[in-house]
Amino acid sequence: MTIPIVSSSETTQLTSQYHKRGFKTLKLKVGKDLNKDIEVLQAVRAAHPECMLILDANEGYNSTEAIQVLETLHGFSSQVAHGLVRLLEYHVMKTITGLMFLLGIRRFSID
Repeated sequence: MTIPIVSSSETTQLTSQYHKRGFKTLKLKVGKDLNKDIEVLQAVRAAHPECMLILDANEGYNSTEAIQVLETLHGFSSQVAHGLVRLLEYHVMKTITGLMFLLGIRRFSID
């Protein structure tokens, strides 16, 4: 189930509703505001530690922000990242992909 970019409290409410309906995988739209995104991730993880989180940033982060998000995700279990930065930024993708591998975060792509 996809959760749009909304406030931390709204995201927690939506994820709780979907979790009660049996959803165990939640796709969170992120990529507009790094600090708010991290706040949302922490709130969702605290409310539903057993759920798999798929982050979809629609290539909205720069390389520094993408690395910060990955470092935040490192403390969580069951997470997948998708579209953190533009694929054209090959040198950045190499770094981020390596970091994701080291942190145990899976890359999700529909090709």
